[in-house]
Amino acid sequence: MNQILLPTLSQILAEDETHRLGYSYSSQFLCHSENNSNISSEVKRYLKAEKEWYSGVKSMNFLLEELQSNINILAENSISSSDPLFHLGLIISGPVPVLIHPDLAIHFATQIFTHDLSKLGDELVLKLYHPKALLPASDEFYNSMPKTEACPLHGKDPLVKEQFCLVLTSQFSLVMVLGQDLTGSPAFLFSFDPDIVEKALSILRDRMELIKSTANLDLKMEVSRQKAKLEESIAQFTPIEPNYKTVMQFSRLLLNNLSLEVEKKPEIEPLKNKLKTVGIATRKNSNLDKNKNSKSFPPEPETTILENVIQTAEVELLQAIAHEVRTPLATIRTLTRLLLKRPNLPAEVIHKRLEMIDQECTTQIDRFNLIFRAVELEIEQGRQNSRGNSDEKSLPLTAMSLGDVFQSSLSQWQKQATQRNQTLEVILPHKLPTVISDPTMLDQVLTGVIDNFTRSLPCGSHIQVGVRLAGHQLKLQLESNPRKEVNSPFAVSPQSPLKSIGPLLMFQPETGSLSLNMAVTKNLFHALGGKLVIKQRSQERNVMTIYLPLQNTSETE
Repeated sequence: MNQILLPTLSQILAEDETHRLGYSYSSQFLCHSENNSNISSEVKRYLKAEKEWYSGVKSMNFLLEELQSNINILAENSISSSDPLFHLGLIISGPVPVLIHPDLAIHFATQIFTHDLSKLGDELVLKLYHPKALLPASDEFYNSMPKTEACPLHGKDPLVKEQFCLVLTSQFSLVMVLGQDLTGSPAFLFSFDPDIVEKALSILRDRMELIKSTANLDLKMEVSRQKAKLEESIAQFTPIEPNYKTVMQFSRLLLNNLSLEVEKKPEIEPLKNKLKTVGIATRKNSNLDKNKNSKSFPPEPETTILENVIQTAEVELLQAIAHEVRTPLATIRTLTRLLLKRPNLPAEVIHKRLEMIDQECTTQIDRFNLIFRAVELEIEQGRQNSRGNSDEKSLPLTAMSLGDVFQSSLSQWQKQATQRNQTLEVILPHKLPTVISDPTMLDQVLTGVIDNFTRSLPCGSHIQVGVRLAGHQLKLQLESNPRKEVNSPFAVSPQSPLKSIGPLLMFQPETGSLSLNMAVTKNLFHALGGKLVIKQRSQERNVMTIYLPLQNTSETE
């Protein structure tokens, strides 16, 4: 399946008459403001829509809290002691839950639509995204908590690029989405119209049917079970016309939350990037100035200030770094809280989660260390070029065993491939010769290269890593081959090329992953005494070859 032709939620909302009215004003306002800013139209619209989305999520949570508090007395009288849970509504969202407060997760049924297979295959990881996992509770109560259902989306489904939320309660129904308007520009759209909500539900039903038609038997049964349960909740909370006061309250909350963001803006005004030389006025008394006109004074002292201009590339870089840092930190924090809230877990479970925390920390530390080290090397190389010493090595190279690198990192490389539903095959000679390089840096660079290599390949790819002698060098080759028999609807295959951010970095728009560009990576291997060669034989078949110098020529014989 090369393309998913089903409509997205933003398309349904954008076609609603209530949203068409806002396009003209929004476009004119943005075009007018672009004359005084260097930030691109697309970036401005996305940032604006993203702020509105988060404001909408906060506002929606407030309405749910108010609904819960209003029904508390009725709920206490109607719930039996044997059933401590009472569903006040249904929350459908993607790609992650949108409930901010843990207590809401107890009283609202939740359904997630996500494309990340690695988050679906592990029950623990599923709980990472659910606020209820952070609640202090006994084992009996924890086990009785309502389970968050998670249905996978096809990797090529355009819906994976949208953030959305549907709310069904006895008092109102709401659909929100961070997607695109009719012009294709980023936009936050919402509607309380029950007809629109019903259309949105129909779209998600179609997604479940699509997965059922392409999944294996076990997954087909699981999705069928989820769909049946979802239909029960929808039947209990059918979309209804809201009270006009609810819509007005939501609109006020939306504006209030946005105004809070605007009030915070002066706090980040010092974030600037462009130098401008200005004079410092040290004499405030005009009479003194007049009396001293005849004397010779040194020029006014000058200093530099920064103009408040943020380039598009810098905005994208900040967004990419924020994504790369925030996601693993959220995982680490949740794993830690799980351990703190449930200290009576079996020792093997505690050990497993501590290993996950350690691995997550190590991976991110190594990735950013590599980026910072690459920046240092680029600066040092520039200085050497200016001095005419371009051949001088920036790193201390020594004899090292490549076998030690494979022994310490192979399991991590295998895990990276497995998480993307890929296979990694390593073919090594019986005895690996000694090479000349930097042991620590080579390990980190190889890990980063293999990670980027697997990220760029579609789901189901087979990667072969081979090592052999090539004259006076050791040749390490990565080659990808598509597996035609694999047809997984879960993993997201890269659909657009990597985007450049400045002279050093690249990022993948679909996933937000940040990496060094190929030019910098080649410079890293050059600093390590080696060479990197990249060839693309077809769209899904890439070959990456790394050459490393041998310790001595006798090892080639």
